[in-house]
This record gives sequence, structure tokens and C-alpha cells, in this order.
Amino acid sequence: MPAANPGQTFAVMEMLIGQLFLITAVAKVINAWRPERWRAAETEVEPRSEGGTP
Repeated sequence: MPAANPGQTFAVMEMLIGQLFLITAVAKVINAWRPERWRAAETEVEPRSEGGTP
């Protein structure tokens, strides 16, 4: 653990930025991995009616 306050601040910032990078990288991999038919099925969803009953 860093002894000084600036070192702790830098370590926390590095952890947060690393987590954001990891989340972004995993999301890009999953998005590239999904089959095309799943993406097509998501865009073909029927819009909900604006009436009272679904």
C-alpha cells in the first residue's frame, strides 16, 4: 500500500481506470462474438401499442 496520500490517490485512480478499460474490452469482445441472427432478432421486435392493454 502506498505510504503517502498522493500515492494512494494515484493507486485508486489507476484501479478505477483499469476497471473501466476492462468493462469496455469485455463488452467489445461479447458484441463481436454474438451471432448475426441474434442482432437481427433484436431489431425485429414489434413496438408496443400505446393503448391500455399490452
